Amino acid sequence: MVTGKMTWQVTEASGGGLFLAVFDESDDCIYFHNYGEPGHTQGQLRQDVEALRAGDDTSDWDGNSETPQDDYDEFVEPYRESEFENTTSSEDNHIVADENGIYPGRMGCAAMDEFGVSHEEHGRHMRDDMDKIMPYPSVVAKADDGNSADDEGPK
Repeated sequence: MVTGKMTWQVTEASGGGLFLAVFDESDDCIYFHNYGEPGHTQGQLRQDVEALRAGDDTSDWDGNSETPQDDYDEFVEPYRESEFENTTSSEDNHIVADENGIYPGRMGCAAMDEFGVSHEEHGRHMRDDMDKIMPYPSVVAKADDGNSADDEGPK
């Protein structure tokens, strides 16, 4: 069990893969999972993010990498020593959600589908501010009840 505050990020790779990295209070990656592997169903990542938001600590979750820190380091290494260092995206990978909310303007189709973001909502954020944060409840709650995420939220 993890004690202390955890942070996390959902990254969408250029090929549409979605990855969840969870960090402990020392910023060590304690959970790293590729949601593009066979056997995953749409909505699982969203459910896992909701569990994190509710305080779950991932210690008993299936699917964790055997070496989460090493796998996370390998995933981000090409960008650590580049012009993208300390940014939220690269040419290939974009952080589309974290513990603060979601970033519709950064999302590709896989993340839009997973978090229930409409093409209209995505387009608004692309025009206005790609880094604008949208709180989870306005998107995730709407996606769960079958309504469009575009009905409410920041405009």
